[in-house]
Amino acid sequence: MKQITRLLSLVLALLMLVSTLVACKKDDEQPADGATVGTVSEDDGFALAPEDNGGKAISILYNKDTADYDVFEGISSDSVGSAMFSRDVTVEDYLGIDIQYHIEDGSWASRAAFNQKIQASAQAGADHDYDVVVAYPSCSLVSNSQMGCFKNMNDYSDIISYDKAWWLSDLDGYAIDGKLYCVFGDASLSLYRQLECIYFNQEIVSSYKITSPYENVRDGSWTYENMFTIARGVEQNLDSDDNINYKTDIVGYLQYNTPARGWLTALNVELTVSDSSGKMTFERTPSEKLIDIYNYMYSLFSDNANIYSGEGE
Repeated sequence: MKQITRLLSLVLALLMLVSTLVACKKDDEQPADGATVGTVSEDDGFALAPEDNGGKAISILYNKDTADYDVFEGISSDSVGSAMFSRDVTVEDYLGIDIQYHIEDGSWASRAAFNQKIQASAQAGADHDYDVVVAYPSCSLVSNSQMGCFKNMNDYSDIISYDKAWWLSDLDGYAIDGKLYCVFGDASLSLYRQLECIYFNQEIVSSYKITSPYENVRDGSWTYENMFTIARGVEQNLDSDDNINYKTDIVGYLQYNTPARGWLTALNVELTVSDSSGKMTFERTPSEKLIDIYNYMYSLFSDNANIYSGEGE
């Protein structure tokens, strides 16, 4: 087991390191249509020596939504896709392995079937073993880790260096009871695809004579209270009915539900607590701060038709 885990750590490290090198290339160095992939050596700055593992298969179960950004079949006019494909071939050649992607629907709606594949792979005598799983943590992390399907990556800190630049910092924050089952880093472009942001309509800012949100940010006055005060004042019914609907009318604020989870981080709300041994548990009694925030947000979205939160339909 130690040997295969070491090999997997090399694969992960090189996938991330080669991704970083590709990202640093100039535009005129990207593969053109019909170009061939390049080769690398220790002279390129790799701290890892090349190996010949006899074409050993490294099997990766990939959530389809994520694979759309990470997994490509060849060189094409798509410079990003070509770079990702070239990265995989480079790593395969450098370590003498065969990276095999198994792409399945791992979305919330299909999580049961996706997780069953993970669980079946973890069983003794399984017909197919996945060495790595790339999935939505919200769909596949907690239940499968509780069932013993994932290895505690903290057990292999002697061969996986989490202080390297290609990993996200503070990975310990993703641990469950001190055990790290899920890591994030530069091997997957979807990491950056999932970043959250706020858009605003500059025409509405102008027509409603609203101070530019950029100025609010610069002078330190861009707060949730400020944002929603502005949003309450933006409303226009554009059709013949008496209701305000974000699909047909002008509303002050529209959000997709999932990114709203970022509020807890932005407002510094802790939902878990750790004891002296590092064991993490959910905070059973909501804090006064969390209750106040909940009541504020509930009232905000319940009492204002022009402030809307939905599933992004």
